[in-house]
Amino acid sequence: MFLFRVGSAIDVNSVEYSEVRHIGAETLGVHAAIQLKLEPLLKKLGFNQKKCHLAMASIIGRLVAPGSEASTHRYLTDQSALDELLGTSFTDLSQKNFYKIADDLLKHKEQIERALFNREKTLFSLNQIITLYDITNTYFEGRALQNIKAQHGRSKEKRSDCPLVSMGLVLDSSGFPQRSGIFPGNVSEPKTLSQMLEQLEAKTDATIVMDAGFASEENVQWLQENNYHYIVVSRQATPPLDDSAEKIL
Repeated sequence: MFLFRVGSAIDVNSVEYSEVRHIGAETLGVHAAIQLKLEPLLKKLGFNQKKCHLAMASIIGRLVAPGSEASTHRYLTDQSALDELLGTSFTDLSQKNFYKIADDLLKHKEQIERALFNREKTLFSLNQIITLYDITNTYFEGRALQNIKAQHGRSKEKRSDCPLVSMGLVLDSSGFPQRSGIFPGNVSEPKTLSQMLEQLEAKTDATIVMDAGFASEENVQWLQENNYHYIVVSRQATPPLDDSAEKIL
């Protein structure tokens, strides 16, 4: 705290500070977590208070400063005041805690995703009119021998020399995530579509939007058989217009 008289001059070069911590983006993250009722959800899933704080720190930390568990640990212990906002302390927090809480969150992934999206639908009065689906992949620098889903395939980052994992994401028209999935790096992308939509229990009156990578004949037929509306870039050339069709220039 600085004490000075009104009208007095301050030499900014003389001001000293220490242990500066970020708090702005963290405040927004905590507010969002409160609006989504994240802590009550975690407690309902069996998380105690300590694990709730750690889980929220891991989630908000990845949101504010994306990185590895080691990076998140450094951010929370050296740079952020998130612990003060949560009413706890991360000063003596072990890095191993972040690996353990990530495993705990993964165990309840489906329940968490479903509950959060249902809460978002309530908060923002969302209508599931359009469902967007896409898939990407990322690579491991090492051999990743302990990860059975790490397989060689076509890398979208031009690193097909490395083992990959693929990640599928289903969004609504407002950009809110509905469901995510992790697949082997060599998965056939079109074959993941029906699996993700069935898990999502997507309404058949929703319009499915996807790129040409999913526009296999099998997928289009599956969408039609299951009464889905869909928008997709066709893999085929535009069919020739017949004599009765009007050509638009």
